[in-house]
Amino acid sequence: MMRRGTAWPLVACAAFGLSAHAQDTSSTAPPLPETPVYQDRLIDGLATPLVDEATSPQSEFNREGWPRYFRFEARAGTEPRDGNRTSGGLAFYGLIETPNYGVLSADLSTAPSIGRHALTLRQRSLPVDGGWLVNNEAGVIGTPTPSLTRLPSRVYVPGSLVEGLSTEWNNEGRGLQLQAGTGRPGRLEGLTTSGFRSLAGHVGTIGMQLDSAPFQMAARVNRSDRISLKDNPVALNDFFDAGSAQLSLRHAGDQRNLQVNLVTTQASNLIGQRSGIWLDGDWKSGARQNTWGLYWLERDLTWAGQALPNDTAGIYARTSWYTRQWSAEGGMDWLRSVSNPSLTGVFATGSARYRYSRDVSFGAGASVRHFNGDAWSAYADTRQQNAWGNSTLRLDVASELDQTHSESLTLDHDWLMPTSWSLSTSLTAGRETRQAQSGNRWAAAASLSAPAGASSMVRGTLSSEHSALGTSRTGVNVGLNWRINPWWSLESSYNYNTGKSRSLVSIDPLASPLVSPIASNSSHSLLVVLRFEDRAGSRSVPLGGRALDGGGRIEGTVFLDANGNARQEASESGAPGATVYLDNLYAVRTDSQGRFEFPFVASGKHVITVLNETLPLPWVAPGDGRTSVEVRVREDQRLSIGAVRQSGN
Repeated sequence: MMRRGTAWPLVACAAFGLSAHAQDTSSTAPPLPETPVYQDRLIDGLATPLVDEATSPQSEFNREGWPRYFRFEARAGTEPRDGNRTSGGLAFYGLIETPNYGVLSADLSTAPSIGRHALTLRQRSLPVDGGWLVNNEAGVIGTPTPSLTRLPSRVYVPGSLVEGLSTEWNNEGRGLQLQAGTGRPGRLEGLTTSGFRSLAGHVGTIGMQLDSAPFQMAARVNRSDRISLKDNPVALNDFFDAGSAQLSLRHAGDQRNLQVNLVTTQASNLIGQRSGIWLDGDWKSGARQNTWGLYWLERDLTWAGQALPNDTAGIYARTSWYTRQWSAEGGMDWLRSVSNPSLTGVFATGSARYRYSRDVSFGAGASVRHFNGDAWSAYADTRQQNAWGNSTLRLDVASELDQTHSESLTLDHDWLMPTSWSLSTSLTAGRETRQAQSGNRWAAAASLSAPAGASSMVRGTLSSEHSALGTSRTGVNVGLNWRINPWWSLESSYNYNTGKSRSLVSIDPLASPLVSPIASNSSHSLLVVLRFEDRAGSRSVPLGGRALDGGGRIEGTVFLDANGNARQEASESGAPGATVYLDNLYAVRTDSQGRFEFPFVASGKHVITVLNETLPLPWVAPGDGRTSVEVRVREDQRLSIGAVRQSGN
């Protein structure tokens, strides 16, 4: 929830958005012309025609006013870290699509009893004279960044989640993009009701991008005042000021692209300026995709106080090759330390997969690091589609930075189930050695989704992990969703976690290390949600469509893809609180299980984008964070978007 001192910028932002297009409209907007409502034609052989749910007479669809959708939730439950402490909260999400002011939306969650709040207001694609489209946001937002700086790169530059204001102006005809944002840094927390936890300091950023084919140029500047790396800073030296700037230049061709990036940063807790430069190039050659580049990252390099790869220089080359039966990729980095040139090394990675038949494939891969701490990992697997479903048998062996040695054998299986049912299981057995101590390790997980009646669904996940070295964990999650009628639904869930789990450590020398690879996650909580949702308008318009368009539904999960196979296993958890965009117009946040939904979307091709700043570190959306999906009339499209550990495996 915005603090008292920032209430006036919200009002200013709203006033700006509604007035920016005033010169295009009269004081009273003309009434929208009546248009026929979409209805499926009669299909031969069916007794009755199929009618879209939104226009069914049983739903009593309200065709008055502008197209709109809203959802209201009353929440009650116990806190994850204190299962005996009960709290209640409210949540609201709504959007309205206007003919002259773009798409207006609000996302609010509040729990006054425990002081947890989060509010986001958005105005997307506001048309302004001169061919401009404007995006304004206020509340809990990600700092805006030029699209050029979000392209896949060997060096990852993080963004920030802030409580503040941002604006973005896009002019496709002129190839110009302008951005600005300001606010207080923080993060989203909470299961019963998500809220924004403010951290110390203030962050401000401005950016621009100019596209003039085949060249593109982008620049952004970030200023952070009195920020801290600690959650509860008290001493004077816990605070510092930092400023960073990035310049990106790109030449984009039909087959070859080349981009150079330069970052400079200064901080009051460091003497002097730090800088980094890296080059990324790629080209296609038949069935091969090749990338190469170089980087020079000085010691203590950061982005406005946030961790960046540093004290490393090197060159890298990558290649990937795909045919109907074979797929392979590999690459190598030649590295040395900037502060100690005598320290040199390599990082190599490679994998291959052979499709033996329509139902069976084999794969293998390995990564080796010999630089500033040796590490390696390797795997071999076989995937088979059989009469019981899809099975994957995987052998993993690893040595993580001379700290842990492990071997494990995992069997994952997605069972063949009736319609509306899903069941996946995972079994792991192995052994690990840490600090001269050895012990066996085993893990098991199961995930089930099944109808509990004509209008209800039950979901459950059970996982358990035991290690003789002390990182044992047990987790249970059970949920029930009951659709009472077209407007009302009831959802409940119970979560129980006890013990400690060990996070996988990336051996890529350009990946930011975890603060603590072993984390305690003991908690238990109960959540009950009563939800009311409805849509209305002068016509049944699907998101991103027209009055005569049919529509479908998009639902999905953003999850933490630990093994990088782009498929959610029973042992892999969802990413809560992540912001997901549909066509860069409509935005929702994932729930506590990483699930999201766009209930009525126009048929055709769409793009789903995950905002990296809302994912937990060190996870990022793969590639540029965009996933293409095609929606068909009356059909549900289900997506699983796996976030990967930044900068490689």
